[in-house]
Amino acid sequence: MRGIKVILSVAVLLSAVACKKDPTVEPVDPGQQIEVPSAGSIVQNIAIDTDNLGGAKGVFSIYLPANYATSGKKYPVLYLLHGMGGDNNDWINNNTLTVTNNAVVKLVCPELIVVMPDGNNDFYVDGYTSGIRYDTFFQKDLIPYIESHYPCRTDKNSRAVAGLSMGGYGAVYHAFTCPDKFCLAYSMSGAVMGVGSAATPSLQKIFEDKGYSFSNFASLPELVLECGSEDPLCLGANILLHNYLLSVQFEHTYTLRTGTHDWVFWRACYPKLLRKLNDYFKTD
Repeated sequence: MRGIKVILSVAVLLSAVACKKDPTVEPVDPGQQIEVPSAGSIVQNIAIDTDNLGGAKGVFSIYLPANYATSGKKYPVLYLLHGMGGDNNDWINNNTLTVTNNAVVKLVCPELIVVMPDGNNDFYVDGYTSGIRYDTFFQKDLIPYIESHYPCRTDKNSRAVAGLSMGGYGAVYHAFTCPDKFCLAYSMSGAVMGVGSAATPSLQKIFEDKGYSFSNFASLPELVLECGSEDPLCLGANILLHNYLLSVQFEHTYTLRTGTHDWVFWRACYPKLLRKLNDYFKTD
């Protein structure tokens, strides 16, 4: 089973738990002939029809590997979610293209597709905003659209979901309400305990409602929580969730380091997410 890893980059008193090593990329044999992938590209503001967003279209931007349409390969998919007040271009505007290309070209992670949907301010769930069924859109419209229009791998170990703040909540919500679909949830400064409405249950409530227990923890997605020690919005929620997960012995990675609730912190998270995907993702 996965080991619990707690990373403290600041002087914070928390319980010590068993750790596992950071994921690394195996060095390439100098004599080995390898195919170095080319840089990918981004297409912005793709709109698709849906009956679940109150009459609006679903909008997303997407990072695509070079020659994806002609390579004959199938690619794993990362769903990358923005925070409250953001949109589908937030990650792009904060250097996603360059960082993703560098990670792929340097073989830090495999070639992949990155889908960045516009979550509006709907918390990625049904009913947070009246008349909006974003969870249904995400699961029933967006994922099927991506997998029917792009050359995607469709097994659980080829789908991951990550996000920041509101998107960090969306990542854990979707991963653990649909654990058969995702291998990994990576929450960056996530509002992981919800925001007090019935539409946004905490991850603890999801565990309790789903009846998750030690006997089936190994079948659930891997969870990574990363939060800044000066975060004024989500630090408390991350500490509460971390302590709950320790209490039920759910193995996870918890990183608390210096930082606040801003893009300086999240831009530092993103390369670690890409490296983490190397544990699961592969390309045909």
